[in-house]
Amino acid sequence: MQKYQFKPTFWLTLFLGSVMLMTISFGYWQLDRAKQKQQLQSAIDSRSTLPPLVLAGAEVSLKDLAEVQHSNGVLRGTWLPEHQFLLENVVYKGKVGFYVYTPMLIADAYVVLVNRGWIAAHARRDQVPTVAPAPDLLQVAGRFAAPRSKPVMVGGLPPANANSQQVWFYVDLALLEIQTGLPVADFVLLQTSADNSQLVRDWPVYDSKVGMHIGYAIQWFAFAGIALVFFVMFSFHRSDAKEK
Repeated sequence: MQKYQFKPTFWLTLFLGSVMLMTISFGYWQLDRAKQKQQLQSAIDSRSTLPPLVLAGAEVSLKDLAEVQHSNGVLRGTWLPEHQFLLENVVYKGKVGFYVYTPMLIADAYVVLVNRGWIAAHARRDQVPTVAPAPDLLQVAGRFAAPRSKPVMVGGLPPANANSQQVWFYVDLALLEIQTGLPVADFVLLQTSADNSQLVRDWPVYDSKVGMHIGYAIQWFAFAGIALVFFVMFSFHRSDAKEK
């Protein structure tokens, strides 16, 4: 009768031990990501139930995005239509179009950029869609958000309005600050209140994707389990000793 002995080799232990350590670490990292995303989702859900934050003066710091992001808000001020611009290459339901951005002057002291909505592009790229002017309202409601991220380009970014003053290819709050000569908030307002502009305001909703991270964690732990099985299988060797 053959006997087997558990004799893992150094290299087998080093290799599969490293694999198990790495995959278990990745699994716990994904669980930590899931926890962070769940906390963020809970914070967003909580803010969405709070009364709107009304900006009619200097109620909040213009540079404190974290204080207002994902909160409902109301702006009271004056539109600056001469500084309105379209953000190009925004896809909505498979169609290419533009976001319409109009700055609003608050308390004659600072500017908050308002994303008024989406409009479809014409078939010809050189034709810019006509956008109805911002209605003559002193108040607009919406949700505060971070500006869209800037693109990454080798050699640095050219000015957002390098191709056209009317059409920008990224949101540049610093450029808007230079043009208006006024401080510009680090956040934007995604308009939800209705007007006669016919712009589409189907704003994306944050999805924490907690289940996805938990699924990834299970996969990493499963890989660690497979590595353990291989370690045990290849660590048993037939004994050379004969049974007496």
